[in-house]
Amino acid sequence: MLAERLPAEDGIVERLLVVRTLTRLAVRLPEAGTTVATWLDELIDAPVRLSALTHRALINPDQDTADLVPRAIALLRDITGIPTAEKSCDGCRRCMATLHVRGRTVVPAVRPAHLAADHFDPDHPWEEHSPLSSVLRTLHTTLGDRIADRTTLLVAQLTSQDAATRYDAIAMTKDFPGPLPRPVLTSLLDLLPDDWAAARTIQGGFSQWFGGRLQVAPEDTKLLLDTLDDYMATLHAAHGPDVWATGNAVVREAYQEAVMTLADHRDPRALPDLIRSLETRVDDWRVLYGVGGYPQASDRLVPVLADGLRSIDPARPNAPIPAGLYLSCLAELKDPIAIPVITGTLTWAGRHQSWGVVTRALDALASFGLDAQPAHAFVRPLTNAPDEAVRAAARATLNALSDPHAPRTPRPKSGNAYGKEPPH
Repeated sequence: MLAERLPAEDGIVERLLVVRTLTRLAVRLPEAGTTVATWLDELIDAPVRLSALTHRALINPDQDTADLVPRAIALLRDITGIPTAEKSCDGCRRCMATLHVRGRTVVPAVRPAHLAADHFDPDHPWEEHSPLSSVLRTLHTTLGDRIADRTTLLVAQLTSQDAATRYDAIAMTKDFPGPLPRPVLTSLLDLLPDDWAAARTIQGGFSQWFGGRLQVAPEDTKLLLDTLDDYMATLHAAHGPDVWATGNAVVREAYQEAVMTLADHRDPRALPDLIRSLETRVDDWRVLYGVGGYPQASDRLVPVLADGLRSIDPARPNAPIPAGLYLSCLAELKDPIAIPVITGTLTWAGRHQSWGVVTRALDALASFGLDAQPAHAFVRPLTNAPDEAVRAAARATLNALSDPHAPRTPRPKSGNAYGKEPPH
């Protein structure tokens, strides 16, 4: 009955589902394996043939599959040889969105043709854009730890003329086991001139903010960072000097993720954008997760972080950016010029009984050890504070100010103080 359904179905998705279902039945019913395998070998329609070739290996896992990947790539190129027709953006929500730009009102900008296929919805990037991608995922699963074959296949996907195939391949790259082979990494980075592909590549991939699921071998780190820097220069040339805050949501996201990936590696080329973001307060919440790694620029960073702390409403110390996030950055920078700033925060937070902020300020002071001894007079009264966590933090801080080697009792970090989600 299923075999008879195949020629009756007009849609490629339905035909692929028929092939997949027949294969699953053959795996569960070994007596039907030979019949189904023969039927799969006789299919000639190219997309269905690719599915049949992939699923044929599941029915008889012991068969010789040395030519599986070359045959699959040949079929893939035959299917996607003609690029998918592009659809001009008529103002999708993503391109028109400005809600993620904190600190600036931007003029919505419609980006020219960037949609991968007629029904590509950039508001749902986790959805597959090509019906063949489910087959290719199955093929990657079938190949398992055959890294060389998977590398060859993935490069073919990433360099396909069909945009939908390329975009889905980016998502599959994130499931690649271990560090990315150089050919895969190079193919990914070659996509960067395409803004949407760049956003998809960087976000959730190289940037630690989104999990950093793309592993890069140490010897390839320089290639990654140099390419991202070149890409940022390209965006500067195309969209002007203020790309970090551009009204084009796709370009803005791609650029910011490139900057933050550089910041993850403490690359000094990220510093100008990090400092400018803090000075202008445009999406500065994102920058605060990277500036702590730049102690060499503390003379420029501490003043702007201090301005951010002074701008916080004592009645709402965790909005829009938690005060504790600023304090943790100052502690990471380890520059004594930050001690008066932290002490000032300790004073106003204690006056308003913002005990969570007081605790974070005490922790920050403790990290300076003997250098923070001038703050002793501000810390000692807090050993009698009404909040138990504050009293414990004050005692630990006093110990740290007198003995830098004194053991410190770790306390759980407050989600509100450090924030693991971007503020809204």
